[in-house]
Amino acid sequence: MHSCPNEAYPEITISARHERRMKALFARYKRKRIVRYIAKYTGKVATILLMMLGVAFSAMLLNPQVRGAVQSLIINVYEKFTRFDFQGDSGDTITSLERWSPEWLPKGFALETESQFANHTRQIYANQDGDTIMLLISIDDSSFAATDNEQRVYETRIINKVVFYCGYSELDTRENQVLWMIGNTKFVIDSTVDINDLVAMAQSIKK
Repeated sequence: MHSCPNEAYPEITISARHERRMKALFARYKRKRIVRYIAKYTGKVATILLMMLGVAFSAMLLNPQVRGAVQSLIINVYEKFTRFDFQGDSGDTITSLERWSPEWLPKGFALETESQFANHTRQIYANQDGDTIMLLISIDDSSFAATDNEQRVYETRIINKVVFYCGYSELDTRENQVLWMIGNTKFVIDSTVDINDLVAMAQSIKK
C-alpha cells in the first residue's frame, strides 16, 4: 500500500540559506548562555577573592613592619596634596572681583602683566634679574583651599586677624607660597623670593 502526499498539506522544503541562518541563531544562543554562565560564577569567584585578600591584608597589618610601610605610603601620598581651612571672616562678602594691588614690593620688582579671567585675576611682578612673583586673586565662597604640598613645609602666621599659610620650599628651584583669605576673596602668592618678603607683600595688598 502506497501513501500519497496530502494535497491539503503540501511538503515543505527548507532552503539551504534558511538552515544556515537557523544554525547561526542556535549557535549565538548557546554562546550567550555560556557567557552568562561564566559571568555569574566569575562574579562569585571575584567576591570570594576580594574577601580573602581583605582578610589577608588585615592579618598583615598586625605585623609592625607592614603597618609602618603602609603608613609611610599613605603619608607620602597625602603630603603631595594639602587642604587649608580658613578660619573666620575678616572682610566683606562680595560677588564680583575688585581691584587689589600691593602697596609694597621687594626691591627691584614692578608689575609686568595683569590678566583678568572670569573668576580670578593674575598679576605677574618681575625684576631685571628675571625673578617673578605671581599673585592670584579669586572669589570663592568655600572656606578652604587646596594646593600642591610637595617639597614645601607650611606654617601659619596670624597678622591683624588674617591667617596666612606660608609654605617654605625645600628646593631653591621651587617656589615659596603664601595663601590667605579676606572675606570671600582668596589670595595666593608664588615665588622663589624669600618667604618673609612675600608675607610683607601680602600684608600690603589693598583695594
